[in-house]
Amino acid sequence: MKVKKSRFIKAWQLFVLFGCLAAVLTMLEYGADLTKRNYQALSDQTQQLSRMAVRLAAETAAPNIVEKNQEQLQQLVEQLTDEPLILDATLYELEGATIARSQNALPLEMITGLSTPLSIASQGRQQLVEPVMTEHQVVGFLRITLEHDKLLAATISRIDYVTNVIRAMIISALMIGFLLAFTFGRRKDIWHFPFLLTANTKD
Repeated sequence: MKVKKSRFIKAWQLFVLFGCLAAVLTMLEYGADLTKRNYQALSDQTQQLSRMAVRLAAETAAPNIVEKNQEQLQQLVEQLTDEPLILDATLYELEGATIARSQNALPLEMITGLSTPLSIASQGRQQLVEPVMTEHQVVGFLRITLEHDKLLAATISRIDYVTNVIRAMIISALMIGFLLAFTFGRRKDIWHFPFLLTANTKD
């Protein structure tokens, strides 16, 4: 009986040990998966906000395209590129001819990576095109180049920081638990309260 009980205790200890290791690995894996999902949610959110900004700019440009107000259109694209996350902006007619473009606008073939080795010029950048409409008719197009990686960089670094802090806290909690178990685990009176010990002494 004693041999069977000893084997059962050892088996139970191994089961608990492997269970705890599996739980730790699961928590770390879940943290990594949660980080990936946060990245995706952040990317989708910035995509929606960028689309909204381009749509509003296209609505602003619509009456000026109809009235062929070149000065206002040029001012609009320059205002868009004043934002550090927008590389360039270009307005096109319905047929595709350029109406106005920012001073730092690069050729479309270059900015899309078609004319650069390994599409280097397009890496980390995103093209957003919005039709310019008035009275339910398309009168032109607005294209901007968004510095997508720069837009996400600051927030991603914060997410990484929080994730690393959580992982460090989990590892620290495990180390503290191991230290406490190693320090007090062999004491026979670990579960005895002082008043019980006093009562036993009197008896």
